[in-house]
Amino acid sequence: MPERHAAPALATPADAQASPRPRALARPPARWPPADVAACRTGTVVFKVAIAPTGRVAQVVVESSPTALMAESVTRTVTRQWLFEPFARADGSTAPAWIRSTMRFDAARCHE
Repeated sequence: MPERHAAPALATPADAQASPRPRALARPPARWPPADVAACRTGTVVFKVAIAPTGRVAQVVVESSPTALMAESVTRTVTRQWLFEPFARADGSTAPAWIRSTMRFDAARCHE
């Protein structure tokens, strides 16, 4: 059986709100799910991102989404492709952080 590792300790969302927002180095948009494009389903996915001390995304928590497919697309893209400048403490060490973000799937694109 594979060895399991504990998830990294993360700052609480309340701590993150008191901290400056980490600077994004890469934030590509999620791919609009083909089934949602075909049905012309639009909307905004609201989510929180846990950023590890390395600047990589450690966790994505979707708060609301018009469809499960949009939530899955955002989670997959953000986890695999987003990157942030590590959050630096006053002493120069890096720390985990949380941010809240949104991603819009716009109706104007559904007939392209």
